[in-house]
Amino acid sequence: AQGILGFSTADTHPHFPKMVRPIHYEPVKHFKLTKAEMDRYKAIIAEVKAKKVDAKAAIEQSTKCLAAIADEAKKPAEDDEINEKDPEFVGIMLGGSNGSIMRGGEVPASTADVYVEEPRVVVEDDEEEEDDLRSLWGDGE
Repeated sequence: AQGILGFSTADTHPHFPKMVRPIHYEPVKHFKLTKAEMDRYKAIIAEVKAKKVDAKAAIEQSTKCLAAIADEAKKPAEDDEINEKDPEFVGIMLGGSNGSIMRGGEVPASTADVYVEEPRVVVEDDEEEEDDLRSLWGDGE
């Protein structure tokens, strides 16, 4: 049988060797508790089963928590507006620290304190005389 490019199958074409066995990769290690962890697990189950749970007390506690949440929700929200006239306000960078938009301030950009290293003396390449190179050939010219 011929393949897509008109070559014969891997069995008969020398450039396509037979595939070796398929590889089965399983990166996850199966979870297993140790004997000490199993003993602790069983002890906890026994403790929970031995306790008598008071359903009414649990409901009362849940009701108190829900009431506390409702009281917090009734309180007016704190003022979270930003006063741009505050002397400590330096601006807000929108888009994170690498953002390109600055609101209410500016980022000073100066390269005055940056030292740019440049070569102090430019050395010219000395070209060798071709007469000297000819002597290396040893042909007498």
